[in-house]
Amino acid sequence: MDKERSMPFNLLTEAWIPVLWIDGQPGRVGIRDALTRAGMIRQIAASNPMDNVALLRFLLAVLHWCKSTRTEGDIALEDAEGIPEEWLQDKLGPGNAAHFNLLGD
Repeated sequence: MDKERSMPFNLLTEAWIPVLWIDGQPGRVGIRDALTRAGMIRQIAASNPMDNVALLRFLLAVLHWCKSTRTEGDIALEDAEGIPEEWLQDKLGPGNAAHFNLLGD
């Protein structure tokens, strides 16, 4: 595919995961927003219940990849509205962003 004609679609930032916010409004988020704003999301809202389970497992796998162990200091963050950005920087930062480009090389 010609790079000039290819349309970038990065799963980290593009809004593709259907969600229902805690105020009842539907929306879509990317992987990063789903994790960092998890406390504001009521549920994953795919039309197929099996897709909901698959998306939840996928997000948990990404989170475990980013932060596989928990320290004493992490326990204080359990009541936060989402996953702290610093947990995601190494794996979901600019160095690995190309791996999440759906239509890239």
